[in-house]
Amino acid sequence: MSWSMFPFLKNAKKSKKWAHGGNLLTMLLYLLIMVVSLAYFTTDHITRLYWPTLTMWKSVELPFVERFEYVGISSWGLIILPNICLAFWAASRGARQLFRVSQRHALIIILIITFISNIFLTSKNQIEQLTTYYSYISFYLLIVYVPLLFIVVYFRLGRRKQS
Repeated sequence: MSWSMFPFLKNAKKSKKWAHGGNLLTMLLYLLIMVVSLAYFTTDHITRLYWPTLTMWKSVELPFVERFEYVGISSWGLIILPNICLAFWAASRGARQLFRVSQRHALIIILIITFISNIFLTSKNQIEQLTTYYSYISFYLLIVYVPLLFIVVYFRLGRRKQS
C-alpha cells in the first residue's frame, strides 16, 4: 500500500529512507515477538492458544504495573494504528473516485459502517466466520476478477487503437 501513497508525499525521495526504516523496525519487532513466543511456548501449547502474545504478557509481573497486558495491548494498538489509518484513507479515496463524493464524507460513512458492524461481532466464532468470508472473497478477487479485468481492458484498448 505504501507505493500507492508515493505520489502524495511532498519530499518522496527524502522520505524513502524513513519508510524503509519503519518497515525494518516493524519487521524486527514481529521477528522478536515470534522468536520469544516460540521460545516461551511448546509447539503443542502455541497451537491451542488463541492469542499467544497476550497470554505471554499476562505472565509478566512488575511492581508498579499490576496487569502488564494492558500496557502490551495499548502499545500494540499504536503499532497497528498507522495501518488502520492507511486502510481508511485508501477506502475513502476510492469511494471519492468511484462515487464522486467528498473524501471527508466518504470517510465518515465508512467509519460509521465499520463501527456499527463491529458492534455485532460479539463472539470468536463470528469473527472467524467473517475472516473466512473475507478470505473467500479476496481469493476470488485475485484469481477471477483481476485476470478478467486485465482481459477486458486489454481488448478495449485494442479496439481503441484499431479505430
